[in-house]
Amino acid sequence: MTLLTGDFLLAVLLGVLATATAPAATVDVLEEYKADGPLTTSIVAVVGIDDALALLLYSIVVPLVESTFGQVAAPSLLTLLELPFIEIGGSILVGILLGLPLSYYVDRYCDDSAAQIAVIVGVVFLSTGLSRSLSLSLILTTMTLGTVVVNLASHGTACVRDTIEQASPVLYMLFFALVGARFRVQETFVDGLLLVLGAVQIVLRAVGKYGGAWLGALISGAERTVRDNIGMALLSQAGVAVGLALSINQRFSAYGGAAAALGAKVLTVITATTFVVQLVGPVLVKLAIARAGEIGQKEGAAAPEKVVPAD
Repeated sequence: MTLLTGDFLLAVLLGVLATATAPAATVDVLEEYKADGPLTTSIVAVVGIDDALALLLYSIVVPLVESTFGQVAAPSLLTLLELPFIEIGGSILVGILLGLPLSYYVDRYCDDSAAQIAVIVGVVFLSTGLSRSLSLSLILTTMTLGTVVVNLASHGTACVRDTIEQASPVLYMLFFALVGARFRVQETFVDGLLLVLGAVQIVLRAVGKYGGAWLGALISGAERTVRDNIGMALLSQAGVAVGLALSINQRFSAYGGAAAALGAKVLTVITATTFVVQLVGPVLVKLAIARAGEIGQKEGAAAPEKVVPAD
């Protein structure tokens, strides 16, 4: 990307966002086809880990890039180190402090559905408000909050999942409507560079995902079924990448000028590539588990129908 655009900061930001995978779209395919086996287990683990990695890289890299616009003088090494670690540490701390009482609540008072929706959604809104006011990572804070609840509350997983399933459709629609409203189709197709950037981002991300997953599986001694197929199951891209791109655009727009243009370009490229990748990604997940022979292997799943040729 640096060779193509001459903009190292843009290349770094797109590289950070390329690490994220859409867990919902990927896991939905696994659930739909009742997949189970070494590949399915590895996919579920990896899509969670690489989203956490994307958030970590975002928390480190974005403040460093931001500091080049936010300060007149070149930032010191201490400042460069302080910015990301204060943001990461503060986000984790706020997530833990809010997650502890919420885990206590869902473990003991998770019967009243109306109350649980109000409490859980209210705590999520509180965590986002604190993150905004303290200049912390909104996504990392809420992710830490969810991790604490699910791991400390014995009934937390079912309670939180039920609440999210009831409240999430409207929030998802609002989120993607907001993102879509920021996608300028005319500018994308008129500006040939943006089209090239989108195409290159898709190709390089696919190469990185497939090649990196294959190499990681080889080094870790994973089964050949996992090594040869896991890469194609990691191409979906949605909520996390788009949310981080939206956050970058909002943060950089406050500086105006080159910073605002950089944030807008990142958001446009990620939004455009998401439209394409989300059409192909779930199909490749199905292809991967089909090649591994794991479709219909989940315990309790109906046996696949056999095709009997007509006489």
